[in-house]
Amino acid sequence: MTTNDSIFRAVGLNKQYNQHYILNDVSVDLTQGEILGIWGVNASAKTTLIKVLSGIVSVDTGIFYIENVPYSSISCQKGTFLGISAILGDEQLAFNMSAGDNIYLGSFQPKAFYTPWYHQKALEKEANKHLQHYQCSIDLNAKLQTLTVAERYIILIMRAVVRSAKVLLIDDCLSEMDRKEQQEFIRLLKQLSSEGFAILIASQNIIQLTQVCDSIQIIQDGYLSPKYHTKDENTYLTDVMKNRVLFPKMHLTKGDIIYQCSQLSYGNALKNISLEIHEGEIIGIIGASGSGKSTLAKVIAGHLHNTSGTTRINHRTVKIRNKSDARRHGIALISNTVDNNNLVPDMNLSDNILLGNYRQSSHRFLPFVISSTKETLISINLQDNLEMELSKSEQVKHLSNGTQKKIAFSRSIMSGAQLLLLDEPSVSIDNIGKVQIYNIINNLLLSKKAIILFSSNVLEVINMCERILILKDGEIVDEIISQETTADDLYKMIYTVT
Repeated sequence: MTTNDSIFRAVGLNKQYNQHYILNDVSVDLTQGEILGIWGVNASAKTTLIKVLSGIVSVDTGIFYIENVPYSSISCQKGTFLGISAILGDEQLAFNMSAGDNIYLGSFQPKAFYTPWYHQKALEKEANKHLQHYQCSIDLNAKLQTLTVAERYIILIMRAVVRSAKVLLIDDCLSEMDRKEQQEFIRLLKQLSSEGFAILIASQNIIQLTQVCDSIQIIQDGYLSPKYHTKDENTYLTDVMKNRVLFPKMHLTKGDIIYQCSQLSYGNALKNISLEIHEGEIIGIIGASGSGKSTLAKVIAGHLHNTSGTTRINHRTVKIRNKSDARRHGIALISNTVDNNNLVPDMNLSDNILLGNYRQSSHRFLPFVISSTKETLISINLQDNLEMELSKSEQVKHLSNGTQKKIAFSRSIMSGAQLLLLDEPSVSIDNIGKVQIYNIINNLLLSKKAIILFSSNVLEVINMCERILILKDGEIVDEIISQETTADDLYKMIYTVT
């Protein structure tokens, strides 16, 4: 049930972190009974948007309208009082309490004459009334650890209901549920909608959003698209923001095989992975959240030790038991976070580049002393190649995400790596930084490096890679040529449950 009555509206929202716009002039309008989907790839600020709309995170500029009453800002407490509830998942639950206690956490005020026993019975009676109304079956005495993902989200929704919420802002929940749980949860959302609740649900699964939402907006690079009705699926899958990022793709002649793995497994997380990559080639590995992309990258790079399977480097069988083995054989992983790239925030740019590569930069006759001449030449060369016009004494913690990613590239290049594993390389980087990263990738390919791009960004993978491997539940289920597919088709292959 949707009406034209705006129940919650936010206009011109802006939010910056470290001079980088996370939200840029974002506007959202929810009407009574509407289910609005916010679609975006991993780390596209979906969660930040929900936290800003609910008052958990403050906004730099913007205005909120709740039932047409303007507010220059809202806090978490004020948002709750005005009927706005954010549903974020396990972080909002008390796992040492029962399901029933979690529903009324912070909202149930017993009468002064209630005994603890009577208070508990009154709580259970009220909670059961709401659960029965919404056709949900949950043991209120159960501990949260024993409940499914869907049941835990239902508890959070029931908490919002008993707090008289009018607007539900739900973060990426469907991707964590199995098929049966998804169907039950979608039924609940539609019942809530029919009763007048306004619902915003964020997800990176476009197919699931089309099943439940009346309309969809797409968030990318801090911008939010206009609303697209779900019946116009082909339009919003292909037309929205398609020209916002330039992908400088190159078509190069492949060289010899650099890396092969056969039947690579890691417990139940990875199953019989087989792939090969050539000099000067970039392949993409894409999958939904929880598909095993990062685990596979860590196994190939020796951060995790595979439980079975064989690895060949330059046609020689090798053992990759740890990170040192991988580095010795020319494999480097560039992660999507500073911590996982082992950058030291309080050290300067040059020292971070040289960290772990002292053999190349040490004095000829004094191996434990860094040669200032070598250090300067190496740093200048790498900074020039990676388009970094910075003081080598500047601390890493003051640099942007894009520049920190470039430093990780620098270190890998200096180590002599031949196979680079890039885990979400463009996440949290602005458009200029993304193009620079893509240009670095091209330069590496020209120098006969091989690159495996692990990404949840469909457009990035299609536009930068020749071959694409689709990962589901730890298995490679398909291999396609990027020129032979479209973004629409790839979305469906990744997210459609078979």
